[in-house]
Amino acid sequence: MSVGHLRRIDARRGELITAYYPLVQRIARRMAARLPSGIDTDELVSAGVIGLVEAVERFDPARGIAFEPYAKHRIQGAILDALRALDWVPRTVRQRANTLEEARRSLTRELGRAPVPREVARYLEIPVEDVHRLLEDASAQQPLSLDAPEGPGEPIPLDRVAGGED
Repeated sequence: MSVGHLRRIDARRGELITAYYPLVQRIARRMAARLPSGIDTDELVSAGVIGLVEAVERFDPARGIAFEPYAKHRIQGAILDALRALDWVPRTVRQRANTLEEARRSLTRELGRAPVPREVARYLEIPVEDVHRLLEDASAQQPLSLDAPEGPGEPIPLDRVAGGED
């Protein structure tokens, strides 16, 4: 291949990336809408661009698949990979926490108030000790901000770690 031919290939790749960048933004915004507010949409877009670049590099028109569906799949996969990398909570813990939350919501509707652990245990048909463990696991899913107070009048956790409070 000549240098000119390689430059044309690189230019075409750049054109595809530029043309499909709005698709990356759209997918990232749609996914961000279903995530906690602490997830930065720009981070999702960055991960999506990586997926788009991979799609451009790996796309094989000989397979008979249109580029856009292929790119969507790669973009979404790259964003999900980035989200998984951010998530330090094991999948089983997250699933159990979701089960607990579903039970609590159902009981709240049924009882007209927040259920106590004993009621959740009866609903899930598990020992109350397991409910307490699930509650602990669920609370561990929430990351602690090191630069924001835990509550009104509370010290900033980083100050405690750094020795700012005795």
